[in-house]
Amino acid sequence: MKLILKVIGSLFLLVVITVIAIVAFVEIGSRKMRTITVDESSITSHSTIPFTISESGHILINISVDNSQTLYPFILDTGASSTFFNQKLSKNFTTIGRIPQVDINRTLQILKIVKTPQIRIGDIEIKDVAFKQLNLKNGSLGCVSKYAGIIGKELMRHFVWQIDFENEVIHIVASRDELTLTGDEKIIKLRENKGGHQLSIICNIPEYDKYIPLTLDTGLPKGVIIGNEQLYRFTDTTKIIPSRRYVGNVGVGLSGKISTDKKTLIAYYSEVKIGEKVKVDSFPIYINSTKSFNALGIDFLKNYKATISWKDKELLLLPIQTLAINANSFGLNIRYNNELQEARVEYIIEESAAERTGVLVQDKVISVNYIPITSQEDLCSSKWKDQDILELEVERNGKIYHYSLQKEPLF
Repeated sequence: MKLILKVIGSLFLLVVITVIAIVAFVEIGSRKMRTITVDESSITSHSTIPFTISESGHILINISVDNSQTLYPFILDTGASSTFFNQKLSKNFTTIGRIPQVDINRTLQILKIVKTPQIRIGDIEIKDVAFKQLNLKNGSLGCVSKYAGIIGKELMRHFVWQIDFENEVIHIVASRDELTLTGDEKIIKLRENKGGHQLSIICNIPEYDKYIPLTLDTGLPKGVIIGNEQLYRFTDTTKIIPSRRYVGNVGVGLSGKISTDKKTLIAYYSEVKIGEKVKVDSFPIYINSTKSFNALGIDFLKNYKATISWKDKELLLLPIQTLAINANSFGLNIRYNNELQEARVEYIIEESAAERTGVLVQDKVISVNYIPITSQEDLCSSKWKDQDILELEVERNGKIYHYSLQKEPLF
């Protein structure tokens, strides 16, 4: 009996030591990620930089590293926990530690932390910047594997960002008072997670009669995405709400792992409220059946001049056009698998052009618009999502099939 108690005690002590070691490991890594020094004197009243929208729908800005003349394109992502640098481009940086990283599909990775003495965004100099080193080629950002990395909220929270989607420029200032405002902006209060500095906003769907917090996420090309089993069931069974199911695998985290345990649909609600002051009609929402992240992304924000301030905990929205979410779609997605060196149809939307023409999930893609697909770069450069016609050649069970799809509204 004494031997059993001794073994149990030893195991319990081992568990305690392991937990303490893991907590210490995470905390040390987190502290190293927070070593950022901002040169306030370098921020003029109008530090303005251009941006572009990438093929994948992300905001891209250029930064320089260590006074180099080379400009590196980075994704601007308020939803990203930290700042990431492409593993290939940062291999010669100084390694200062490691840190665990969990992506949206709850996949754990241990990432290197690397450091550089200085980066510059426009006229702004930022010193002692730590990056998480990430292989961008593997995950959902496949089409941005040529880009350098991701600027996340750990760095962004030091500034006020006014994103002008109409003129494709971003004004970066230390205080909102330094911006030119019209007075017509809708001011929406944000909530900040003190631990991770994550900004969130309340969304209300009157037909569902519940309030749902959304992460403000400029790294999300879609408009609104919600992971809620009750909302999924409600939408899927309520015939008065137009919706379409996705067939196949939807959602790939930064690790490159595919999530297969969730169902997804797109639904059009007659009314959606963002915060207390912004109401939109006939708004599409992507809904997952399993609990994942809820977010407000670019497809919504691009209709406004959007000002984001951590200091004021506010989102200012000035309409630049009538809110128009483009629902035209082929009804499918194509993903390149770097391990298998082939492209496959990842998912199909029910009652879409893809389903009606006979395309199937997991069809091997040979060519799109007569461009052979032999690499991730081939798929990205084809820009097939920007076209109105898709000529798709696939292989299935050793046979070749050709489909001609025309982009059309889902509803």
